[in-house]
Amino acid sequence: MADYEVECSLEQGHKFQQDVHEPVGFVTKIKIGDKDLTADISCKNPMDGKELKAAIVMSSLSWPDIGNTEPLRLSGQVSAKNMQIVRTLLFTSLPKMKIAFQATVFEYDEAADKYYKSFTCGSDLNGQVERSDVPDPKGKTKEKLNLFVANTVSGYPTSPKCYSMFVGIIPIAKKQDVTLAAADQSNLSKEWGQDNS
Repeated sequence: MADYEVECSLEQGHKFQQDVHEPVGFVTKIKIGDKDLTADISCKNPMDGKELKAAIVMSSLSWPDIGNTEPLRLSGQVSAKNMQIVRTLLFTSLPKMKIAFQATVFEYDEAADKYYKSFTCGSDLNGQVERSDVPDPKGKTKEKLNLFVANTVSGYPTSPKCYSMFVGIIPIAKKQDVTLAAADQSNLSKEWGQDNS
């Protein structure tokens, strides 16, 4: 199975231009642990030009093998307020950090001459922050959350001030629907997560 992997334009995500056709992605709702990140970055839906509020303006989204047990990994930018929320959560470092979110990636169909949704979910996707084994200085391994947020301002955009963020998310034991597409009017329904048998 092929991977789903899209690099999104931060410039087009923040400052949409009608004559630019680069992919853009937005997380419009996200809760990590017991903390909601605010959708406080003003953007535009490239399909209709209407205002869209994002908690994260994405720079990439990947889904290895489009596998139902594989993690979704996304990177992007958050506001100063959301950066502070994520940093506080990292200081807490709970053993299992739940996460619920909604995300959409838009790509451009050159044949149809329009944007379309290449990744979307009709309702919240529920998972946990991915954990990885990393070596420590003593040669042992320890688990680390695949969650990062910068504490310095990104160079772009200059306004609003934004901070880089990355999170890997593994699905909970429940089938959840994701819609993928490689062109306009070519939607495919895929499952993320699987029920315990």
